[in-house]
Amino acid sequence: MNSCLAAIDSEILNCRMSAESFKQFSLPSTYIHYTTFFRYVIPEFVQENSVLYLDCDMIFTQDLLPLLK
Repeated sequence: MNSCLAAIDSEILNCRMSAESFKQFSLPSTYIHYTTFFRYVIPEFVQENSVLYLDCDMIFTQDLLPLLK
């Protein structure tokens, strides 16, 4: 997959995080899992000027490029 993404100057990063790092935070609801907060530490793993986090259940009907400008 990364070889295909290289053509558009992109890559997939597989970052491993310890669950213990997040268990210290209290969650507002039992329906929210601590992994929900992983997205907040993306800047610690990705050294870019901008990052666009897209959840797996999102559908886009327009070009996303303006979001990165």
